[in-house]
Amino acid sequence: MATLLLIVSLVLGSWLERLIGLPRVWLMVGVPYAFSQFALQLRLGQWQVRSQPLRYGSLQITRSSIDVVLSIILVVVLGFGVAGRIGGATFAVALCGLIGLAWLYRDGLIKWAWRPDLIKEALDFGVPLTPHLLGAFLLLMVDRAIISSRLGLDAAGYYLVAAQFALVVGIIAESINKAYVPWLFARLKRNLAAEKEAIVRITYGYYCLLVFGVVCTFFFGGPILKFIAGEQYAQASVVLPWLVMAQAIRGMYFMQTSYITYSKQTGALARITILCGGINVLLMFSLIDLYGLRGAGWAACLSMLIQWLVTWRVGHRLTPMPWFGKE
Repeated sequence: MATLLLIVSLVLGSWLERLIGLPRVWLMVGVPYAFSQFALQLRLGQWQVRSQPLRYGSLQITRSSIDVVLSIILVVVLGFGVAGRIGGATFAVALCGLIGLAWLYRDGLIKWAWRPDLIKEALDFGVPLTPHLLGAFLLLMVDRAIISSRLGLDAAGYYLVAAQFALVVGIIAESINKAYVPWLFARLKRNLAAEKEAIVRITYGYYCLLVFGVVCTFFFGGPILKFIAGEQYAQASVVLPWLVMAQAIRGMYFMQTSYITYSKQTGALARITILCGGINVLLMFSLIDLYGLRGAGWAACLSMLIQWLVTWRVGHRLTPMPWFGKE
């Protein structure tokens, strides 16, 4: 599939560049990036289902660290702008994707087999999630375009720097959740009241930890950002705490998606994401015009908050849990 996409990019690159406005070189880079991301997720997924959180976390954190450090060097220190950000992300995922593939081969997990039953099961589970990708784009990526069009490229640059710092929280939260899911599913399957109560306590404790991190960011985030990125990006500190809050709420949201996934009602997850993605676009346009960069952060927080609460409600309906005491 990757080879086919690469051929399409080579043959239709000029036409696609005119159609979507993305330089041809980035279309070419996107193919190995997508393949490497797939290989990486395949390796991580196998560790996840085998309850090997240390290996999972080590590779995920390695990828995140390389991405953040290299992007900061290329963008902030060397001034490569967009090219630096894309280059840092691509190098990180390509390196870790190759490591993941090598690890899969070493463990004997890559074999040729024709299993129509497994293909059908995968499609039944995955196809309803396709709209989820559109909703995720509206929630996580469209803000850059709106800020650029409303406030200009300089403001978009400040926002991207703050978003990159805040993304560390999101990546760590996502990694923790993926390591946590196999443990959670095993206990949900046993359906014991005492274990469900323990899950609720752990979840609430995790939420408190995320809130504490957000509070720290309001006090120390700005000085840390200025120290790392420099005074020229000081304006990014205006929106940094709100983006960290948005990522923390997203971490809370991840904990609730597991209950919908466990019920295999993935269509509900897609509908929630599409709804909240649309709300995010409306909030972005409204609050950016009124409050500038800070408004963009508020819009991100409100959208994530709505997504978390709605997902919590739907997840509780599909997989009941004693969130408010014994049931």
